[in-house]
Amino acid sequence: MPTFKSFSASIVVEGKHLNEYNVETSSNANGLTIVTCWIPSEAGKKYEVNWTDSYFKHPSDGQVYVDGHYCGGKVLRRKNEIMNQKGIRESPTSVKLFQFSLLNMTDNDETSMIDMPRDIGQIKLRIQYWQLPKAGDGGLYKGQSVPSEQIFNEKAKKGIDHQTRFFETATTKPAYNVGGKALGKCFLEFHFRYRPLDVLRAHGIAPPPPPSAASPASQSGLGKRRRSPVHEDLKPQVAEVIEILDDEDEDPRKEIARLQARLDELRTRHPDTRDRKKIKHDPDAIRVKMEHPMSGPLFIDLT
Repeated sequence: MPTFKSFSASIVVEGKHLNEYNVETSSNANGLTIVTCWIPSEAGKKYEVNWTDSYFKHPSDGQVYVDGHYCGGKVLRRKNEIMNQKGIRESPTSVKLFQFSLLNMTDNDETSMIDMPRDIGQIKLRIQYWQLPKAGDGGLYKGQSVPSEQIFNEKAKKGIDHQTRFFETATTKPAYNVGGKALGKCFLEFHFRYRPLDVLRAHGIAPPPPPSAASPASQSGLGKRRRSPVHEDLKPQVAEVIEILDDEDEDPRKEIARLQARLDELRTRHPDTRDRKKIKHDPDAIRVKMEHPMSGPLFIDLT
């Protein structure tokens, strides 16, 4: 919360103080202290201006200006009293509320403001000491006119995305003039420059968003495709070659028996082949042709 000595101020949305960034304090030759900061605005959100004095040596008047428009003020009368300004009082019993809004833009030069006022996108709170009257009050407050919504030309945007509109009306208790007079000049101003949060981040004014929490799957390594450890160390096997000798003097029945013994030996060494389902008439089956001068051609299925 921006603070100078015992005075502090903030912008509140839905009961929460908006974050302030790049809070800076300066003073000019006239003795005016200016506390400046940036706040994130969100279009459609209503807001109010709050301020207080934690020491209170004298009543003080706080005057609120929004986008360069005077929006009224209130007198702070006691220590730690929280003053708030929610909008412009247009009558003794009604207030037009402050609301962040998108700029009303057009490309028509004749119906828009080509030069954007310097105070667009800024909320200003001016504080000066106030002398209250000894008795009585200043009568019923009549209210003030509400600024009309401004229309800006696209050429005049200059990096400003939001303005304040005075749209929704709230009913209040009757308001009365405080009366009294100012003591000295304004000695303190709070300037809240508002922009969308993504704009503040893009310019390095607000910190980047926190990294999203890693999902359990990514933390545990799940979701990544891995090879089964059973197959990691396996090397391609070289198929064994069964040599069939074509001997004219050898009985083909003996050759068939020899080959059958060899197949039985292979099945013993590789028992998983015993459970494989046999497929009849497999076009990929390995067949070996043998020629014998006495019995003619013989075919042996090696699958």
